[in-house]
Amino acid sequence: MRRPTVLLVASALAVTILLPTSAPAAQRDVADPDGGPETRARHYLSENRWSTRRDDSVYAVAARHDLVAVAGLSIGASSVVGFVRALRPDLTPLWDVPLSGNLTTAEAVGTDGQIVAAGGSTYSDLDPDDAVGHAWLQVYDENGTPLWTRQTGDLDGDKICAIEVTDDAIFAAGRIAGIATVWKYDRAGDLLWDTELVHVTGNSATDLALMGDRVIVAEERLWDDASRIVALDAETGAIDWSTPPVGRTAPVLATDGTSVFAAGQSYEDGFAEIESYDSEGAPRWSRDIYVADDLPGPDTWTEANALVWDGNSLIVSARIALEAELIAFDADGHRGWRVLPPGYYDTRAAVFGPGGLYVGGNAQHPNRPTDWEGIVSRYVVLQPDARARFLHSDELIGDDVYAGRQRLPFTVEGVKPRSAVLSAQNDGEIGQRLRVTGCASHSGYAVRYLDPNGRNVTDSVTGSGWRTRALAPAGQQSLTVVITPRRRTTGATTCAVTVTSPSADERDRFVLAITRP
Repeated sequence: MRRPTVLLVASALAVTILLPTSAPAAQRDVADPDGGPETRARHYLSENRWSTRRDDSVYAVAARHDLVAVAGLSIGASSVVGFVRALRPDLTPLWDVPLSGNLTTAEAVGTDGQIVAAGGSTYSDLDPDDAVGHAWLQVYDENGTPLWTRQTGDLDGDKICAIEVTDDAIFAAGRIAGIATVWKYDRAGDLLWDTELVHVTGNSATDLALMGDRVIVAEERLWDDASRIVALDAETGAIDWSTPPVGRTAPVLATDGTSVFAAGQSYEDGFAEIESYDSEGAPRWSRDIYVADDLPGPDTWTEANALVWDGNSLIVSARIALEAELIAFDADGHRGWRVLPPGYYDTRAAVFGPGGLYVGGNAQHPNRPTDWEGIVSRYVVLQPDARARFLHSDELIGDDVYAGRQRLPFTVEGVKPRSAVLSAQNDGEIGQRLRVTGCASHSGYAVRYLDPNGRNVTDSVTGSGWRTRALAPAGQQSLTVVITPRRRTTGATTCAVTVTSPSADERDRFVLAITRP
């Protein structure tokens, strides 16, 4: 899903979304801070959200197949206990597993049908048959029943911070005795290898991502106020390459399959930074996530809490002062839109899954301002697709193209009318009604629009817009445009048509380039 473009006056928007359960996120379109082209990122609209109990925190979210997995922490009157929960893609709850033992935190989660969770424990062990271990990893079946548990380390600070799940392995990253460590287990729980990134206490492996046959790891080095990126061979665990340490807090990671992206907070000025490396660890670009005009004051601090590549653009879960945001960048670092998640104080996790973009964190309770709750929001792509073809032809112009200017050469003869079919298709992830607006008649050409039943809907299309029926994902509805030259018409003109979704920023356009010899 990308997005096309064309020429036409922007249309007003008043379309209903099916199934909305929360207010749309506020969206800001901003020019690229370095003057480059605006990113062609997908635009997201908040569709629904799921809340945990009072005083919960969501630390991690994973989504794959038909499951969304959530891990976090519940703070009770006399205990602090981690939890693992499973949701459907629409955020309907499936099951909930509170972890045993006080001060047991669930900080990482992954899924491929089964759910894998990991974290740290201070006072008790999750597995009574394994007497030692404060860093833990546990696997559950589709009903939430634990299948096996692995524990390691014997210090309070030992924990697993991040995991990645594949069909045949589980990769985990964390720290043991203050040393950054990465593990690989098979799906039965047997340890295949473990690697210490550097044998110096005071560091931690805080995040990881898989890229081809490599495991990309973020390492925070508290002993010299720095961090670096390390690539391991996924088969053996051997260190392949590492970047020089930079003065930045623990970075969060993402990859598009060919490049590595890392974001964190500068130790020097407290600003959130994002940078990219190629597959061999060579720097590609680096920049601040926010620019001076974004900051409300000179002492404003910013941070980046999560990164996710959605197949088209890089989404950063960031915070400026106390305001959480989602910010889009393209693979070359050009910044696009900024979205304010509704009700968020702190976003901690983001993942792209089968039902859209899922963001987890903490939010202030809407009716109890002093209370906070863990929350997961789902953002869906609305992505309208504008296409055109000549009457009696099956060749579509603009199909599955969502950026750039799509043009359909349109030659007319004498005063004979000529027709084209305009198709509005829902390439988004939920049902929606699309709105079509188009050019009107003028002194050179008469323009008419006919709906699928042959009714003249020109006044609607050239006015506030003609609305399609409710379209399921991949559904479409067509209009026919009939263009008739006036008797004295010569030369060329254009007729542009726009298809708009329930988000004002989700529109696609094409233009008929009309000529009369």
